Amino acid sequence: MKLGSTGGGSLRPRLPIGGGLLGLALLVAGQARADWHIKQVAYLNRGQHWSAGRVVPYRPSQDSTPLLVFHGGIPYSFSGVYFYRYVSMNRYRLVKVDTGNASSGFVPGNMQPWQAGDVNGVGPLELLASNINMQPSVYYHLAVLYAPHGQWLCPDSVAWSRTYDSVGVYGEAPFYITDSDQDGKKEIFVWNDYRQRAFMCENVGLNLFHIVWESPVIGGFCFAFGDLDHDSLIEFATADPYPNGWVKVLKCTGDDRYVLWDSVAAPSPNGNDVFAARNLDGSGRSVMFVSFINYSHDYHTYLYTFEPTQGTKNYQAFLVDSSFCSGTMDARSCCGDIDGDDREEILWSNGDHIRAYRWIGPHQFEPIWYWAQDSTSANITVYDVNGNGYSEIIESGGGSTHIFEIEAIRVLNPNRRVTLHPGDTCRIRWQTFNPPPCDSISLFLRSDSAWRFDTLIHGLPPTDTSWVWTVPDIRSDSCRIVAIAYGPGWQYDESDTCFRIAPVGVEEQPPEPTYETKLVGAFPNPLTDATSIRFELSRQSQVSIRICDVSGRTAATLAEGVMKPGVYHRDWEVAPTVPNGIYFLEFSAAGLRESRKLILTR
Repeated sequence: MKLGSTGGGSLRPRLPIGGGLLGLALLVAGQARADWHIKQVAYLNRGQHWSAGRVVPYRPSQDSTPLLVFHGGIPYSFSGVYFYRYVSMNRYRLVKVDTGNASSGFVPGNMQPWQAGDVNGVGPLELLASNINMQPSVYYHLAVLYAPHGQWLCPDSVAWSRTYDSVGVYGEAPFYITDSDQDGKKEIFVWNDYRQRAFMCENVGLNLFHIVWESPVIGGFCFAFGDLDHDSLIEFATADPYPNGWVKVLKCTGDDRYVLWDSVAAPSPNGNDVFAARNLDGSGRSVMFVSFINYSHDYHTYLYTFEPTQGTKNYQAFLVDSSFCSGTMDARSCCGDIDGDDREEILWSNGDHIRAYRWIGPHQFEPIWYWAQDSTSANITVYDVNGNGYSEIIESGGGSTHIFEIEAIRVLNPNRRVTLHPGDTCRIRWQTFNPPPCDSISLFLRSDSAWRFDTLIHGLPPTDTSWVWTVPDIRSDSCRIVAIAYGPGWQYDESDTCFRIAPVGVEEQPPEPTYETKLVGAFPNPLTDATSIRFELSRQSQVSIRICDVSGRTAATLAEGVMKPGVYHRDWEVAPTVPNGIYFLEFSAAGLRESRKLILTR
């Protein structure tokens, strides 16, 4: 069982109930109705920069530990594919950066992962990715299946590829693994923006795929798949990413047969993001959403849902909400069940911020969470990486990745540095939240730096908020109380700071550690390929650590979120593509701002 936490504090929702301009006005007024608590549980100092692919959760087998896989730079920049392995307690370890070489024509460092699935039907899973074949004087855009091999079962070899463009264009194509005609054979769907054509390659054998359908001028930057009109047939939809303004729905009408089902005039230009929910209202039906951005009106963004209103055609748009973004938006939104009730929530990316909503009635959605960042790129994936029954929100953009989870329980006491003695009584206090619902609570004692626990009590009723504990006859300077709330899933929280258990009348007590909020420094400096940044926090606070070049552009984000008191280290592992020169380490915490010069020389 996983018990533990690293990462930031709770992020309270700040959004109002309601959609559209009314919701925007209420947001300005600072009113909010929903009281969902979502906290940051992990942070990776690597991430996507543009909406090139996604962060793909990858599990080679059912009994293997999940990987998070993504491209760590702008498209085709040789920045490498990053593989982070989940290692329990909401911690992740970088196990591989695949930059590869061009000897075979493929450069693994250019892979843009989009999705994982058993496309061949024989296991293990493959990664579906886009890439460029580096041939003399001409680039070939490729659809690629990236197969696992090696110590960490990280996909690192090409199982299948297909050229879909003989002209090098700067951008990326959305790839999807589907079985749209429901014949039991997986398909790879590719939209070629340069050629304005979509096609499906169906699996006909081990690493063998045939094009079974092709159509001109039907696509945009994103697609949504699902039974959108609830007639047991699969549709897929897309929007015009340019000012022409349309949304198109295509339907599967038989084996490898797809027809244009409806074309809807879009209520706004630039449909840059299309996604679908699978079970938003509990009915099991799919619902399509399109995000628009109006560049001529101060980057005003709109989220619409499109649903059929007469029979199985005549799709109509309904406004969900509107917002603003700070500039050109690179975003991938999605839907997922984050509170364990089998109903999905909407995670709408606006590039520089995320808004979450839940369904409350026909065409009515309640805002439940808001999170802002300093990047204009936010790509969202929802997946239960830690296996506790609650899916995490994985946001990647601006070169870093934040991982959030709904908060079920919070330890309130003991929550500071105190000294207890054997036989003392201590009132352990906690708070639970709804959602998610809580069925029972268990309490544990962690008395060392390892993640080993002594059970205090199981099966406390969900209405309890405190329990009197008799301190055991042990000696430790590293004690924390761990509380677990069980509901649809389970989740834990622990004391913010260690407390001591010491016998009465022992020799002079060692001084309690005290911390000062400060940036200690970066070592080594000058650096060649990596440096370790050390800092201290005297109290829980919002922390930001960035590496900037001389023009002020962010080269790396090493920390962004709420952190507890203590001593910390953050490593800057410099990518091979980062040029030599002078950089600045920008540190901000608890009202303190410091800047240090770093010199990169290889």
